[in-house]
Amino acid sequence: MSERTGRGRVTVRDPAQAIAMAKCWLASWMPAGPAAFGLPETNSFHPQVCGFCEVPRDLLIQMLEEFQHWSQISTYDDEVGLRAEIEAWETLTAAQQDIKVRMAQGYHLPDRGREPEDRRSPW
Repeated sequence: MSERTGRGRVTVRDPAQAIAMAKCWLASWMPAGPAAFGLPETNSFHPQVCGFCEVPRDLLIQMLEEFQHWSQISTYDDEVGLRAEIEAWETLTAAQQDIKVRMAQGYHLPDRGREPEDRRSPW
């Protein structure tokens, strides 16, 4: 659920997609290893190349910052209502959220009768 707006700016409105992007950015940001930062092993949240690995890191963080600003997830004000997308996300169980994030990462794409290596082919 990302789209280009204006001069190449990309907006993200799907929380699962934003979380998948954040996991990818975090995995690439930890050259010293996650233990140095007190974080779990990278393969626990980014086990292989994902759909965002080819996105330039600066664009990835810009998209995450835009999502944070749009969603107001860092605003601690009870007067500010949640966006509908965020509210819908919070109604999902943890297992449902995990499935959506993994799908956004490109890890759990439905086969639809195709061979796994042929998932991206429209034919």
